[in-house]
Amino acid sequence: MNAATIGDWVLRSLIEGAVVAGALAVALSVLRRPEQRHGAAVLALVALVAWPMFGGDGGWGLATGANAAVGGSVQAGGAPSAWWAEGLDGARSGRGAGALSAGRAALRSDGLRSLLGRLWLVGALLATLRAVAGHAQVQRLRRRSVAATPALRARFDALKAVMGLPASVPLLLSPDAIVPLAIGVLRPAVLLPPALLLRLSVADVDALLAHELAHLRRFDPLVAALQSAVEAIYFFHPAMWWISAQLRREREFCADRVAVRRSPDPLTYARALAALAGAHPNLPVPAADGGSLMERIESLVHPTPRRRPRSPA
Repeated sequence: MNAATIGDWVLRSLIEGAVVAGALAVALSVLRRPEQRHGAAVLALVALVAWPMFGGDGGWGLATGANAAVGGSVQAGGAPSAWWAEGLDGARSGRGAGALSAGRAALRSDGLRSLLGRLWLVGALLATLRAVAGHAQVQRLRRRSVAATPALRARFDALKAVMGLPASVPLLLSPDAIVPLAIGVLRPAVLLPPALLLRLSVADVDALLAHELAHLRRFDPLVAALQSAVEAIYFFHPAMWWISAQLRREREFCADRVAVRRSPDPLTYARALAALAGAHPNLPVPAADGGSLMERIESLVHPTPRRRPRSPA
């Protein structure tokens, strides 16, 4: 795969992504349950990645659409390409000006696509480094955490048993965390800021822990890791970022629904979210992984048949 082929893929993916995002917007306007909407967002992200593999010319460098699109550039070993040979023949017969002009335009187009491909390589490297740095930060939070108190562990173990999670999942107190977090794919854990224990009631803390355990039960950390990889590849793509935002948003609503089933009533869980929002009034989106807390609270207090997606524009 050369730089020009990558440039072709970048340009094609902008159109493909717009089509996928439009299809997702239609699906989200029809689907009602958060689980269905989350599934639709996952399928949209998969479609965005899979389209180049099965969608025709140039998919991930498996075809030679880049060179075919411009009629070919200089062939391997320095042999003249078709347009150049045609231009030479035409020049001898007085008909070569148009062919040579088209050839020069093709070379300029090839150069622009090569530049676009090189820019993508730089951007993808930076986006990957950013994702790796985020992962390292999460691991740093885990290393600096301490075990929860016996009383808190006992309540956490009871929640795990009710939600069908293995007893090996630990609850760690993280002084550097701002909100509760469910982390880890191979070694899952739940991080809890100790400051929340001083600000929230026992029932509120249990409700928030149930939400984080719901993420682990749904394998959300694994989906989030794969999502980060897609974001690094499609860092340039507005439609991808919109799809990714919908996925994060619906992920939180899904975990809320699981947590509500473990609470006495939805208002109890809504009060826990409101207390969390009050503990961090300066954060517009204090949720750990997308989804405005106030929007989530409103959906619990005043459930509606469906929520319209935010516009891809």
